[in-house]
Amino acid sequence: MNIQLDDTKISQLMSYLVEFAKWNKAYNLSAVRNSLEMVERHLLDSLVLVPLLQKELSSVRKNIRRMIDVGTGGGLPGIPLSIVFPSIDFVLLDSNGKKTRF
Repeated sequence: MNIQLDDTKISQLMSYLVEFAKWNKAYNLSAVRNSLEMVERHLLDSLVLVPLLQKELSSVRKNIRRMIDVGTGGGLPGIPLSIVFPSIDFVLLDSNGKKTRF
């Protein structure tokens, strides 16, 4: 994907996955149970949007300040994207109360 992240963002992304895996047992956030599979199927799938957002931010619409993640479930892709783009306020929305409590 040609994405470069500093050590702090990588650490934050991994911390999120650790919490996701922990709370997945209680809240059934995802059918994926294997932590390594979570990296591919959740984290990398979320980060695939980074090049597109980078392109948009560098274009005429560079003043994007807020985005919404509708149907976020356990925070995907909203939380990983908010880690990569801390200057954008991400609003996460889901109809499932137990997932929004997570």
